[in-house]
Amino acid sequence: MSRTIAIFVYESVVGNGDAEIKKLASLLVIGSVSKDMTIDELRPWQDRMVVLYLHDGEITTAKIDFVDAEYDYIIVSVMTSNREYVQPEKNAFTIRAADIQRIDPA
Repeated sequence: MSRTIAIFVYESVVGNGDAEIKKLASLLVIGSVSKDMTIDELRPWQDRMVVLYLHDGEITTAKIDFVDAEYDYIIVSVMTSNREYVQPEKNAFTIRAADIQRIDPA
């Protein structure tokens, strides 16, 4: 789950003797707060195809092969990704639960 923190910027303008407030910027993003996934949230997804959204910007479609509660990571078989891999024929990777921002069914 990700929450965006935003502020609106206004200015007071005097025109025809009346004070007006004008919006200078409609949205100024000043930060983003993301919740890390937990192993308990990932456990029901084992043996399923999912789309993983990682904190580093990677979006990958993968099958979750194993959820390791002891070490807090998952083992996945990556099918597609928005990142290139050095050896694309090797598609098994471990991902820490804390590195996962969001998960959706594939």
